[in-house]
Amino acid sequence: MHKVGTPWDTAPGLQANFTRKATPMSAPYSLGIDVAHQTLACCLLGDGTRHRCDLPNTPAGFRRLARWLDTHTASQPVQITLEATGGYELAVATFLHAQGSRVCVVNPYGVKRFAESGLCRTKTDAVDAETLAEYGRAHPALHPWQPPTPAQAELQALVRARADLEQAIHNRCHAPGTPASVRRVYDPVLASQQAAIDDLDRQIHALLHATPTLGEDYRLLRSIIGIGHSTAVTLLAEGGDLRRFASGKALAAFAGLSVQEGTSGTSVHRRPRLSKRGSARLRKALYFPAITAMRWNPHLRAFAERLAARGKTKMQIIGAVMRKLLELVYAILHTGQPFQRDYRCARLDRHPVPAGDGAVGVKPPLGPDTPGLDAHRAVA
Repeated sequence: MHKVGTPWDTAPGLQANFTRKATPMSAPYSLGIDVAHQTLACCLLGDGTRHRCDLPNTPAGFRRLARWLDTHTASQPVQITLEATGGYELAVATFLHAQGSRVCVVNPYGVKRFAESGLCRTKTDAVDAETLAEYGRAHPALHPWQPPTPAQAELQALVRARADLEQAIHNRCHAPGTPASVRRVYDPVLASQQAAIDDLDRQIHALLHATPTLGEDYRLLRSIIGIGHSTAVTLLAEGGDLRRFASGKALAAFAGLSVQEGTSGTSVHRRPRLSKRGSARLRKALYFPAITAMRWNPHLRAFAERLAARGKTKMQIIGAVMRKLLELVYAILHTGQPFQRDYRCARLDRHPVPAGDGAVGVKPPLGPDTPGLDAHRAVA
């Protein structure tokens, strides 16, 4: 059931188990759709009935799917379940949502384990579609999928295009053993790619100014010490509406930053590690900001020092700070208040923030002219 691309590529619209719990909905029919690049394998389960069909993954195929559903369900409620398949599911999910259907886009990992729990040994599109239908019927409380807003979809496309171009430039500039003759050929290509990045930056800024909600969230994120422009827009693009999560811990789980333990009895004691079952793009975006925050954010610096005193390794500390930074992002957006260096709560009072480094006063939003932080902002 896994398709090309990560299960989290559709992050703004993906609703998983860590979002606020949905009200269970009992539907007489459950439709599973196994989405591929060119085809849709559909399986409709009713009360003792089962219907299958294969349709093209095109607008014409979507309309045929709607007519097929009306024929077999007599317009009764249907629970529609699809996997996140790297973007191939977006078009059909958006169409069905616009038709008023209850669409659930689920994590392929959970569906795979569900199939294994039933000792399913066959892997075909038809079997996968039936498994999705069974999964939807067994989980009536799945959170309904909401499509990303046009602004969120555009921001994600712009940010991902920018990241792809930056990676291409990095690969060419750091390729070992490249002859000077080849570098001369690359020079105009690199200049063209850098010009494209500058143009994408202008479009991103224009979109933030034209969309009040995105612009306000961007301003709040930039108030956090350690988060720069690239990190802020990546969080907004890959996380979508971050307020939809039930808690900061749920957001950390979405990014794959929750701790995975492995202990059993007296013989199994695996080393705790990050689960990494989440958005790799978010984890990548938070790595360097966490290192910056460990030095310049007084709260996170004190947190990192406590972990070091307990004997944690460097990478364990960085992973924990990444998680704390993301939980801080959730708190800032949830309250609508910018980051405050002098903030105190019962938990922080047990671990006072060290004096110095301007540890008092409200931290204003950082700009490109903030003294002393330009170089450290660059890595974020």
